[in-house]
Amino acid sequence: YGAEVDIWGTGCVVAEMITGSPLFMGDSDIDQLDKIMRGLTPAQNSSQSKVRKLLGPKMGPKGLSFIEKLLALDPAKRPTAADW
Repeated sequence: YGAEVDIWGTGCVVAEMITGSPLFMGDSDIDQLDKIMRGLTPAQNSSQSKVRKLLGPKMGPKGLSFIEKLLALDPAKRPTAADW
């Protein structure tokens, strides 16, 4: 467990505050991971992820970019608290 997990959690909480509901509501660990992967990767016929489509109309480009950085799948690509 490291700070990267806290950064991920911050992204989820901020997104939930904006939408009023959890981003990735799974029934099990496997379902949760499936929802995360489907939510953060673009569909074959789209250049946008589901998260971007969901949050885009509710946030400006800077806010959306911020959330996407917090929710980067690769923990090494997430910002640190000191970066902000």
